[in-house]
Amino acid sequence: AFIIRDAVSKLRNHTPMTVIGITGSYGKTSVKDYLATILESRFRTLKTEASKNSPIGIAEVLREQLIPSHEFFVVEMAAYKPGEIAEMTRMVLPQIGILTAINPQHQDLFGSIENTVKAKYELVTGLTGPRVLVANADDPRVLEMGKRAKREGCSLLWYTIADSGKLPLSRNERFIRASDIREEQDGIRFTCIYGKERYSVRAPVLGAHQAGNIIAAIGAAVASGMPFADAVKGAAGISPAHKVMEKIRGINGSTFIDDTFNNNPDAAKAALSYVGS
Repeated sequence: AFIIRDAVSKLRNHTPMTVIGITGSYGKTSVKDYLATILESRFRTLKTEASKNSPIGIAEVLREQLIPSHEFFVVEMAAYKPGEIAEMTRMVLPQIGILTAINPQHQDLFGSIENTVKAKYELVTGLTGPRVLVANADDPRVLEMGKRAKREGCSLLWYTIADSGKLPLSRNERFIRASDIREEQDGIRFTCIYGKERYSVRAPVLGAHQAGNIIAAIGAAVASGMPFADAVKGAAGISPAHKVMEKIRGINGSTFIDDTFNNNPDAAKAALSYVGS
């Protein structure tokens, strides 16, 4: 409790900066790392480390690493019971939130997928200031959460790897989209579209599903005020998160794909899809 209070005090006395919170059942760490990389191309950025996605983990990062020149703080938020994300939002007061996806992970703790949705929605409830939400339109539960957030006054930026015209949303909504996704031997390539602008993106990360994580990060950078072209350019510096679809050279010319960081069914399916392609 002392460490958390001390960290919050340090944050409150810091020059005002943009705080971005990220939650979901999976994809949080990749999106966090990708977003921090994009922002760091132009701004002094602090992010939570590895899996330090709890109140005490956030507090430790703030106490040990926050310096006056930081302009952005990217915060991964996990939960194992209701109220934990709400506590973290009270600590860091995020202005921008990212909802990645919802699945049955940790059902032994939450008891139902409905409880998982309620816990993750605490990020939306805790948004401050402009209250901007970057939400995954391809996930049915996040889609409904985003619609609710808009009714409650949030500004929405949707991201999708589908045809935005086929989504159950108005064409007046803001979208950032990945199209023409191609898997290559050492990465992926796709076209990133926002409004009338479109740019080619190539990143050395494995699996077509990573396009969604990348455009979530680009979208959050745009929501933070970064020009779309600059955000896409910053994405060129993205690298794989440790033990997330990480390619390792083995003996006798063999290749290992280390995805041991992940522990949910959708991540396993994505990894198997990559191996089978």
